[in-house]
Amino acid sequence: MKIRTGILSLASILSIGCVAPIAPKPAWSQQIDQELHQLGYQNWVVIADASFPVSSRPGVKTIFIEEEVPLVLESVLYSLEERSHCIPRVILSEETKAITNEMAPGIEEWKRLVKYELHGREPRYMMHRTLMLLLEGSQANYSMLVIKTQTALPYSSVFIELDSGYWDHQAEGELRRRMK
Repeated sequence: MKIRTGILSLASILSIGCVAPIAPKPAWSQQIDQELHQLGYQNWVVIADASFPVSSRPGVKTIFIEEEVPLVLESVLYSLEERSHCIPRVILSEETKAITNEMAPGIEEWKRLVKYELHGREPRYMMHRTLMLLLEGSQANYSMLVIKTQTALPYSSVFIELDSGYWDHQAEGELRRRMK
């Protein structure tokens, strides 16, 4: 599996300071923006690899996009950063740490690009099976957006749990302490 880096390379060149006209967002990016606008605390966004299962449960919306995971991740994180109501908590499969290019050609480039698109955020890592169980439990009560991509690498889905952007765990803890 080869990851296309032309668009990402162009984006990184433009962000270094070259003056160039800003291209309009692709239609898929605008569609993602609209979907993300509706989501909030305790909702999930999965930027899924090509083999990720489609859920038949109500509340799970699946969008198919002919792009690679890192490029879609960039768009999703940018869209979430434009809004103050949610903070993305990025989770990657623990298995990705052990997979090498010898096992899955292209995985090292995928890791590099995902790290770049996180812009310094530290992802959490969980076993893939645990992540799938978390999603299954969340599907019962909360909406979920699954963005299926054309990436064909094992364990390359990116899971994003949305947290409140204006009320953190410290504030919640203080509130609970005062209520006692």
